[in-house]
Amino acid sequence: MVLPPVTGRDHRPQVAAALTLTAGYSWYAAGLRSFTTESLISVLVVGVAAIVLAARHPVRIPAPESLDPRGLIWWMIIVFGFFEWEVAGFAAGSHPWHPTLSVLLDPVLEQRPAKAAAFFAWMLAGWGLLRR
Repeated sequence: MVLPPVTGRDHRPQVAAALTLTAGYSWYAAGLRSFTTESLISVLVVGVAAIVLAARHPVRIPAPESLDPRGLIWWMIIVFGFFEWEVAGFAAGSHPWHPTLSVLLDPVLEQRPAKAAAFFAWMLAGWGLLRR
């Protein structure tokens, strides 16, 4: 399906400003210590802002005309695999021979640029879900 061309105002400056603010906020949030009140508030601010923006400006992405069940099966396999890995690692006590995914990601997310990139990706993914 081809979307019709966008007419009217050029929204690129607003998109660039929003992405810049999002990147800056990601950098700020990545500098906060995990599991603190400040980090909780930084996540809640994003959630509330996204919900308010989505409610005030309901721009919807059109739904596809049909879905391929094979794609759903592959996504279910991936989600089940991650779920199984996490549950098995948690049940086993997250030993070095079977760590949970969060334990595997801890060394990566200790670095502020990686944590900021993950926060940025999380915000963009959330916005994409809200637009659905």
